[in-house]
Amino acid sequence: MLTLLQMTAAVFLALLFLRAALHKLGDRYRFEGILADYGLIPETALSFIVFAAPILELAAAVMLIIPSVRPVGAALAASLLTGYAIAMAINLVRDHRMVDCGCGGAPEPISWKLVVRNAVLVGLIAPTAMGWTDPIDSSLALDVTSLGIGTLVLLLWMTAETMLANDRRMNEDLPGPATTWSTAQ
Repeated sequence: MLTLLQMTAAVFLALLFLRAALHKLGDRYRFEGILADYGLIPETALSFIVFAAPILELAAAVMLIIPSVRPVGAALAASLLTGYAIAMAINLVRDHRMVDCGCGGAPEPISWKLVVRNAVLVGLIAPTAMGWTDPIDSSLALDVTSLGIGTLVLLLWMTAETMLANDRRMNEDLPGPATTWSTAQ
C-alpha cells in the first residue's frame, strides 16, 4: 500500500509539473511578466529563467515517472516547490500581494495559503526525494492504478483550484481570468 501511495504521489506531481511547464511554455511573455512582478530576478536573467524554469519542471515530471531516477526527480520537484514558496513568502513579507502566483492555472494572487500548499507538496514527495522508498520494478497493475489515481487527484486539484479562484473573484471583486494581476491594479 505504501508503494502505491508513493507512486501515486509521484504521478500526481509529475502531472502537476507537466501542466505548469506547458502553461509557462504556452505563454512565455506572460510568464516573463509574472517573474518580473516578483522583483527577485535581475532583468538580464529573466529570459534565461523563462526558458529554464519550465525545462526543469518538465525534467522533474519525466524523472518522477521513471522508477530508477524517481528520487532525483522528487528532489528536483521539492527544490522547485521550495524555491517558489520562498519567492512567494518574500513578496508577502514585502506586502506585494497582487502578484500572480504563476502556478499554471487561472491568475491567482500569492497568499500564505499557497506557501503552505507548496510545503505540503514538498512533504508529500520528501520520502521519495530522501530515498526512503526504493525504486521498484513495478507491475503493470500498480503502474495503471497509480496513473489513474494520480490523474484523478490532479483533476480534483484543478477543480478545487478553479472553485477557490472563482470564489475569491466573486467575493473580492477581483478581475476575471482574462486579466493578469500585474496589469489589473
